[in-house]
Amino acid sequence: MIEKSEKIATLLQIAVKAKQLVFGHDAVLKLIVKKKVLLVILAEDLGRTSHQSIIKHAEQGKIDTLIMGTKNSYYKVLGINTGIIGILDKNFKRGIVEIASNGLSHTLED
Repeated sequence: MIEKSEKIATLLQIAVKAKQLVFGHDAVLKLIVKKKVLLVILAEDLGRTSHQSIIKHAEQGKIDTLIMGTKNSYYKVLGINTGIIGILDKNFKRGIVEIASNGLSHTLED
């Protein structure tokens, strides 16, 4: 059976190739304001200031957020050094949220 973390990692890798992800505080924030981001994923080890800023704007824009994985796990899976990921596509969002809500571990490193 494929672990939840592997399923989410695969979806994120496909979304990168499909250009349906944005990374980093400024890029994600800019697209939150433009109402292009549908889901925000934050690393568990993200700095407090960045975390609070993104959460505040996501809540104002009624955008779902997930806190899972670490910056290092994002680097291992995506090859990108970031703690903030914005999902731009509704199908990727739905898939990730469904997998994440299954009650299994929320780490991408398993």
